[in-house]
Amino acid sequence: MRLPTVFLLVVSCALGFEQESCYLSEEEEDQCASVCYPIVKPLLRYFEVCQTKDRTNAELQEKYSKIEEKYVTLVENYSKIKDELNKVSLENKDLQAKKDLEFEKQKVQIEQQSTRIIQLQDEISDLKKSCELSVLKNLFSEELEKLQKITKSGQEVIIEKENNDSKVNSVTKIEATNTTTSPSNSEKPIEILPDRCPETQDDMFSYPEIQIPGLEPFQVRCYSDEKIGSGWMEVYWKHENSEDFNRTYEEYINGFGKLWRQKFMGLEKLHILTNWKPHEVRIGYLVQCKTFVVGDKSEGYMLKKIDGCIRNTEKFDLIQGTKFSTKDRDEDGNPNHHWAKEVGFGWWVSSGLDYNVKGEAILMQIRRKD
Repeated sequence: MRLPTVFLLVVSCALGFEQESCYLSEEEEDQCASVCYPIVKPLLRYFEVCQTKDRTNAELQEKYSKIEEKYVTLVENYSKIKDELNKVSLENKDLQAKKDLEFEKQKVQIEQQSTRIIQLQDEISDLKKSCELSVLKNLFSEELEKLQKITKSGQEVIIEKENNDSKVNSVTKIEATNTTTSPSNSEKPIEILPDRCPETQDDMFSYPEIQIPGLEPFQVRCYSDEKIGSGWMEVYWKHENSEDFNRTYEEYINGFGKLWRQKFMGLEKLHILTNWKPHEVRIGYLVQCKTFVVGDKSEGYMLKKIDGCIRNTEKFDLIQGTKFSTKDRDEDGNPNHHWAKEVGFGWWVSSGLDYNVKGEAILMQIRRKD
């Protein structure tokens, strides 16, 4: 019964009873101490641990608050940086779009300038040709005027001598006739027209006349370049997306177009030239073949021989044995297509390949090799 009694006394004292009511004798105090100490000590220990944990918790809470503040700051900074990056990205996209647009504009301008350069070259050639014709016309007029004067002089001599005896008159007529014809005897002999483009020329273009057996002389445009040399004769020149080449088979045989514009020399001329003398061919700026021979009409003006080619000729469908096709003459050998009609111009089209030069510009030049 002692322990409960002592415990109640201790609790009563702890609850604040009057001092008198908590008075204990020494014996009772010893007994209380022996009982309370084992009980109170763990409590005190627990209170101490709790206080320590409370302090630690407070410190951790403070650290957490600081870390949370830093986190919020970092999130805000991240959002700002992200917004700036998005802004820069949009600016870069706009800048790239502007650069692409400027590039396309520059490309169009370059193409326009290139076309303009060709036009100016043609105009210069036209002017040069006109000047040459003007000079020839003036020279011809001067010579004609001289001949007219000489003829008139001869006629006056004849009329004057007709009043004399017939013998003298006959002699005078002969003299007058000799006088009239004498200037032509002093002229230079007619030069034989060349059958090829000049092997060397100073200008980029020249316009000589070509003489080949069985045909009237005809004028051609010759091309010279530092990289590929001189002697190149233009035989086929089609602009990009041009509709001028949608012609009949007969037109392609005879040729068409202007000398300094879009043109085709003619299959018959091309056949005679390439069979008469050895020729090489150049198409565009990529394909060049050492041997180029076109068959006659009975052979469908086929590519009779084409070899020694640099780079692939498949782009222009140049395959030996292929006949020439036009909108009114299908010679491509493909039962499912009439390629010349579909693409709108005549060409050597084979059946084994898709016709992939629709709309492209085509420049064909030949050069004699002997």
